Amino acid sequence: MSWTLLMIGCPQQLTQQLSSVVSSELMRFSALPDAGHQGLERYVEQASLVVVHEDGASRALPWLCHRLRHLTDVPIIVLAACYDEQVMADVFEAGANDYLYGDYSVRELLARIRAQLRRAHEYVSQAVRPERHVVGDLTVDVGRHQVMMGNRAVRLTPKEFELLRIMATHPEKALSREQLLQEVWGREQKTNSRTLDVHIGRLRQKIESDPASPQLILTVPGYGYKLKA
Repeated sequence: MSWTLLMIGCPQQLTQQLSSVVSSELMRFSALPDAGHQGLERYVEQASLVVVHEDGASRALPWLCHRLRHLTDVPIIVLAACYDEQVMADVFEAGANDYLYGDYSVRELLARIRAQLRRAHEYVSQAVRPERHVVGDLTVDVGRHQVMMGNRAVRLTPKEFELLRIMATHPEKALSREQLLQEVWGREQKTNSRTLDVHIGRLRQKIESDPASPQLILTVPGYGYKLKA
C-alpha cells in the first residue's frame, strides 16, 4: 500500500532525514513550512498521515489539531520541544493521535508513524465488520457480547464490557475521563471520576498479565486512558 506523509513546520534537518528514509520505503513525502501555507487543505486531503511540529503552528497547537481534524480523518502526530501536560491534553482533545516531545530520534518518530499507519489501515479493514474489534490478543465481539484474550474467555460486567468496547473501537486514541464517563454512564447520578478508576482497575485485573504494571490499558496523565494496540 502506498502512503503519503505530510510534515508541517518541522525543522529542516528532521525533514531531510525523514524524507530520505520514507522515500526508500516508497512513501510519498510532502513538507510545508507552516500551517499558514496557502495550499494546506489540498496537501492535507492527499495525506495518509500528518506530522505537525509546534514551530509550524501559526496559532496554538490545539487550534491547529482541531483544524486538521476537521479536514481529515488520518492520524495526526504532534511534535513538541518539551513536555507540557496541559498542551498534551488539549491536542488529544482536539483530535491528535500521538504526542512526541523532547529529545526523540528519527528512528522513534518513524516507528510511531508506521504504527499509526498500520492501525489506520487495520481500522479501515475492520470497518466492514464493526461489531468485532481485534486489538492484539484482545477480541471484543459486540454481537456476541464476548471478550477473549487469546483463547481465554473473559467475563465482564455490563459496564466493564461497554468501557472496554469504547476503548477497543478507538485503539491508541487517548479518551478523556469525561468522554468515557458520559458514554458509559450517561446521566446516571452519583457517577464520578472515582467510579471510572474502579472499573479501569477491574478491567486491568481481568485482561492484564500484570495489573500492577499495565501494558494494555494505559493511563494518559492528566487526561484519561487509552487501549494500546
